[in-house]
Amino acid sequence: EGVTYAAERGYRPLQLDVWVPASPTAAPLVVWIHGGAWLHGDRRYLPETLRPNQLFEALLAAGLAVATIDYRHALEAHFPAQLHDAKAAVRYLRAHADVLGVDTRRIGIAGESAGGHLAAMVALTGQRTDLEGTLGVVGPPSSVDAVVDWYGVADIAAQSRHSEWRMAAGSFPPEVLVPPEDQL
Repeated sequence: EGVTYAAERGYRPLQLDVWVPASPTAAPLVVWIHGGAWLHGDRRYLPETLRPNQLFEALLAAGLAVATIDYRHALEAHFPAQLHDAKAAVRYLRAHADVLGVDTRRIGIAGESAGGHLAAMVALTGQRTDLEGTLGVVGPPSSVDAVVDWYGVADIAAQSRHSEWRMAAGSFPPEVLVPPEDQL
């Protein structure tokens, strides 16, 4: 609980919690990213529609390990910092898999809302070295084998009409906010 996986000068330490089922073999791992419109939220808290730890306990009961991660919020650091943070967490977990008891051949990533968006971004950019970042452990891949995007942002044009999105949008470059017309 509260393991620092990366520390960027001038920012709070980025931490994660790891839950591992009792098992004689290394467990598949799910990396969980919290929501909060990229502006707030915490690795320790699930959406209000779930009871505390419900998802984590269900994953453990299914024989899966789960790591819940922090990331810098949009008003703390501009995009792609949030993506770099999530990728750094995956690399850290891979680098310490033997100690943690997790299987690096079976890593999935999941999240809700903003966390779902970041989970999808991690999954879709596993081979993009230009989006890897240099935060935390460098070397192990940040690629994942599965993704669950639980109501993450998918239609940026429609989402931009919401006031909370506009506040977070200041941290995203224009090409992310307004894709070319042929991609809408």
